Amino acid sequence: MSMVDTAVAAGRCAVAVSGALLRDADVMLALTERPGLSALALSGPAQAPVAAVGEPGLAPALQRDGVLVLIEPEGADAVGVEAIVKHLDRAKAKPTIVVVARAWNPFQFPKLSGFKVVHEKGRGKPYVQGLPKGPPASTVGAPDAEVEAAPRAPAPGEPAAPRFAFVGREDDQAALVAFLGEGGPIAVSGARGIGRNWLVEHAIAATSLVRLPDLSLGWGTGFDVLIARLAELCRTAGSPELATALTAGALPPEKIDTVVSTLAKADLAGKVMVVRHLEFGLGREPDFFRRSRLELLLEALLCGSFSLRLVFVSTRQPQFHREGAAVGLRRLEVGGIKGRFYQEIFSAYKAPEFPRDRFGPMHEKLHGHPVAIRVHAIAVRDRPDGLALTEDPRFLKLDSAEDLDAVGKQIQKKLERLSDENRKLLSRLAHCRIPVPGGLLSDLGVSRKARLELLADGLLDMIGTENDKKYRVHELVREHLSWREITDFDVFAGLAEIYGKLAREATDPIEKLALVQETNRCAFGARNKNLAMRPEFPDHDPLLEAAIGMIRSDKPRFDLAGERIAEVLSRDPTNSDGWLLELERLDRSEARPEDVILVLDQALEKAPVPELFQWGAGFWLGRKQRPKAIALLEKAIPLLPRESRLRTRLASLLLRQGRRPEGIAHLEEAMRLDPLLPDSYGLLGQARRDEGALEVAETLLREAVRLAPDDATQCGRLTDLLIARARSAEPTEAASLREEAKTLLDPLIKGERKNAEAHLLLARLVRESGGDLERAAWLLKKAKKLSDRHSERHYRIAYEEVLLDAIAGNLDPAESAAREICARDPAGHRGFSVLGQVLAMREMYVAAHAEFLRAKERVAQDSLEAREYDDALARMQTMIEVQAARLYAGDDLETLPSGPSLAASTRVIRRRKEESAPPVAVEAVEAVEAVEAVEAVEAVEA
Repeated sequence: MSMVDTAVAAGRCAVAVSGALLRDADVMLALTERPGLSALALSGPAQAPVAAVGEPGLAPALQRDGVLVLIEPEGADAVGVEAIVKHLDRAKAKPTIVVVARAWNPFQFPKLSGFKVVHEKGRGKPYVQGLPKGPPASTVGAPDAEVEAAPRAPAPGEPAAPRFAFVGREDDQAALVAFLGEGGPIAVSGARGIGRNWLVEHAIAATSLVRLPDLSLGWGTGFDVLIARLAELCRTAGSPELATALTAGALPPEKIDTVVSTLAKADLAGKVMVVRHLEFGLGREPDFFRRSRLELLLEALLCGSFSLRLVFVSTRQPQFHREGAAVGLRRLEVGGIKGRFYQEIFSAYKAPEFPRDRFGPMHEKLHGHPVAIRVHAIAVRDRPDGLALTEDPRFLKLDSAEDLDAVGKQIQKKLERLSDENRKLLSRLAHCRIPVPGGLLSDLGVSRKARLELLADGLLDMIGTENDKKYRVHELVREHLSWREITDFDVFAGLAEIYGKLAREATDPIEKLALVQETNRCAFGARNKNLAMRPEFPDHDPLLEAAIGMIRSDKPRFDLAGERIAEVLSRDPTNSDGWLLELERLDRSEARPEDVILVLDQALEKAPVPELFQWGAGFWLGRKQRPKAIALLEKAIPLLPRESRLRTRLASLLLRQGRRPEGIAHLEEAMRLDPLLPDSYGLLGQARRDEGALEVAETLLREAVRLAPDDATQCGRLTDLLIARARSAEPTEAASLREEAKTLLDPLIKGERKNAEAHLLLARLVRESGGDLERAAWLLKKAKKLSDRHSERHYRIAYEEVLLDAIAGNLDPAESAAREICARDPAGHRGFSVLGQVLAMREMYVAAHAEFLRAKERVAQDSLEAREYDDALARMQTMIEVQAARLYAGDDLETLPSGPSLAASTRVIRRRKEESAPPVAVEAVEAVEAVEAVEAVEAVEA
């Protein structure tokens, strides 16, 4: 024990205590009484005076003649022991390891075999209590000491780059390792830069699985690349069915069915494959119609069952509307790291030391985001007033882990201060969309010095594991580089030559195919087809990506894009993405409708996917050919019977066409296929509303809102029903309905959402509830700004503007505008209703009666609107009879009662209890005029 006592007295000793022993209060008290002794926790939470395993705590033992004491290590402490070994491997001076335990099995921790280990028999508790007090705490550098040290200068020969620091993911890593114990899909999601890829790398490294080449969906990588990898993988496992289907030119649905069956048959139990950027193939929110080859393939993989470990990395978790659709999908959502791990990241980036109690407020503003922590540590290290930033609550403050605007600004400033040479090197590295080893950086002309400088600035990301380091330019950094910087033709050409050479030298078929695909992506990025290699399976994703840039450019080249697309379709007529791009090219170039129809028919015959049918329906609807759109969707149902979105859109068109029973049948079938699809409930609720079944309609609409509480469409449908019900309800019930409608609409107009439909409905609610008309006008202005000029919503906005003008007393322009809208939209009922209300305010009751009659002819017979129009017709008939009676009696027309006021939001309900009792008005609005009208009618009847 003399060796340990001497090391403790000299400040060259560190003690690592097992997690089981740290639960003993006497042990914690003994460590508290020895502040000069560096104590570490092998497992469990690290609470003062014990710190987590890291370089600061191990620093005393890493000196010359240092000693590291492991007290009663157990199997649960293996993670802590491995972390210690990693630090010891990097250290120049290797300490003597003293293991204090009653029994010691060296095979339990085989990684300690390379170090000098001394076994000290005994119990851990009395051993800790018998340790000397050690040197003063100030000489050891306790973490809680009030130290304001200057930034540490690197020692001679020490690299300026940060240390490899992967911390705070023990629980997530254990969960992911458990998931990898079984085959099937795994979805790892989280905000950008939250550490998803680091977690996946370390979890796979902790298993004995064979790592297949990674795949990153996105630019130039899509359906062809992914399905070719799976085909080659299954073929090497003895299942060539998918490879045969690809070479035979099967239709897209047939290829996807073959993928599922072949993967289920192939024996791939010991292999794992990582697919990044899953969100690229999950569809654009809230675009329900983007379902081409890639979307269908990813859904099949996520819902499939197979022995391959398929790990998807995404910013969001996939959602399915079919019950039990993804029973085998394991989900892991990655959040921020805890505040106690900040110290190690700051130390890894060589930030100056400061009191640890500042990490609490820092965690509240950084939310545990690793990239944000890294940027903060670099700012503290590099700025002259860096330590002051640790107490600044506004510096780098994030509203959430997804709000990275402040991080982006700091990265942009770092890029602006970067030298021209290093910026060129960084842009060169940004062309690589997958992590690459250090050897490839040298091939790209990046020296070791430049690499270390970029790592030190936090602009180059070091990923992988400590034993297998790889490098990449993080997407948070790449997005601040210009498009020209990261798409240089010469750089892509150089990468194509490098990957091509590696592909020709590769012997593994999977690795060879991956290198060939990467070669082709870079070759087409360089606009040099001569550098491309001809693979066995179709690989047209890079070629189509190049055509997209030609079509959507500010200076489009439709002719060159047409040549590229024609080349793709001639080789693979089943490429639905090529057909969709050709249709987009024809639409943007304003081609003749006949040419578009010809291409559309060919596409539907050779590559039937849901998105093509949706595009065709939109094409016919844009030309006001609803029957042809209905016919096209009816043709799609037998070909794709499991696509509920096709049925819901067909049902919506059938309802507008007056074919309500057929539309309801399709909606019920869609609900059977996808019971969790909110749109089917919403449309069916609208259909039941037209039938007059208001209770059933409200139940369906509320279910749609429950399934999609943030969906503006579903909330708008329910809100519209509540506002309509409030117009004919009792005052108390009407106030309750309007309050609920306001509660639904308020979140939809706040923040960045700014939904146009919500602004319009809220403007109507303000008007009908007698609110501030200026606020209603402002809401209408915002709704118009957010709406498409040619959308149907513009008519409804115009109706509300007419009513506001009429209430303000501008009856002449209001009537003129209402008549103009009716002429432009003769099939809509709302315009004639608005015109009738304006005419009623002008006391032109006969003309108003005619307009309300036209409005009623254009709605369903039993709908809520039909009932409103019946009431309006009855009121107009009463006012016409009153006018006739007064004229017959010779009264002056100016003394006649005025028409109903649009400012009132509810109808006037009158009841008579007895013959002699006076009438009782539920609403005071129009009370005097109504009494005079009834008396006049009674006089005429007498």
